[in-house]
Amino acid sequence: MKPVRIGAIHYHIERDDMTLGRSENQHLSGLIDYERGQICIADCLSPSAALVVFLHEVLHGVLYSAGIREHDETQLDVLSNGLSMFLQDNWQIIMGYLHEVERHSRLSTAEAAESL
Repeated sequence: MKPVRIGAIHYHIERDDMTLGRSENQHLSGLIDYERGQICIADCLSPSAALVVFLHEVLHGVLYSAGIREHDETQLDVLSNGLSMFLQDNWQIIMGYLHEVERHSRLSTAEAAESL
């Protein structure tokens, strides 16, 4: 899977069995390692559950890149679930905006090159 950039850090995304470093009664669906630049998602999750966990870990990365080191897991759960539903329900609108941003970026780059 292609890495994602959050702030200045590129994170490699891996699907993993998530058994390392946890006890038998501890459930872990995902984690982010800021120092290694790695996001791990449990490979037993359905695609929709994996998206929620991925967004949860991305939100950790956003907060970390902003210098916020204390993260409220309940708030991140609410945000990642809501964002996942929003993205899935509105992906066509979002893609339209992304195409516009890309087109504008290409035009701005071309205009800057022409002014040299």
